[in-house]
Amino acid sequence: MSKIQTSLKKDLVELQKLDSNRRFLLIALLITIFIISFLVGGYFFKKTNTTPFTPEETSQPAPTTKKIYNTTLNISPATDTLTVGEKKTASVNISEMPVTAVDIGLTYDPAVITLSNPQLGSAFDTVIKDKRTTEPGVLFFHAAVKPDNKDNLREGAVFTFDIVAKKEVTKTLISFDPLETYTGLNGKNTVGTTLGANYKIVK
Repeated sequence: MSKIQTSLKKDLVELQKLDSNRRFLLIALLITIFIISFLVGGYFFKKTNTTPFTPEETSQPAPTTKKIYNTTLNISPATDTLTVGEKKTASVNISEMPVTAVDIGLTYDPAVITLSNPQLGSAFDTVIKDKRTTEPGVLFFHAAVKPDNKDNLREGAVFTFDIVAKKEVTKTLISFDPLETYTGLNGKNTVGTTLGANYKIVK
């Protein structure tokens, strides 16, 4: 029999000689020491196997700056009440980010109102002619600044137009056609927000 076995046998004999309370306390103490030793050993094992922090591996790349375009187009007045047969003048306005050229397409219900007579406003210098300006249900307008005046970009009225009320309705809309509306600056379409108009037609 080995010395370890002899020692263990002797310890067991001595343990059996203890009264039940002391025996229970001794066993509980041994279990507690075992658990603490296990936890401490696991902690040091984890610590020694952790990959050191390196900025190259964990840091994110620096954000890149991306310019956001947000030219705003709106119709003024945005709301109004017209009498059947009445004619009023409204305007398309540009703000937030002036541009060098615009293409505008306004859609409306030709059975309820008529849009006509577009006139250049203060924000641009030159009207670009378009044979589609009389197309029913859509009013087209194109304008630009002078080639030698590209640094003089302005906010304000793109153009004015006449509205003639034809039929009584509680609501009719004038909207920007997204496929026909373009604001150009350095080769980019800068359209961000378009705000149409809502009119009521009465007898």
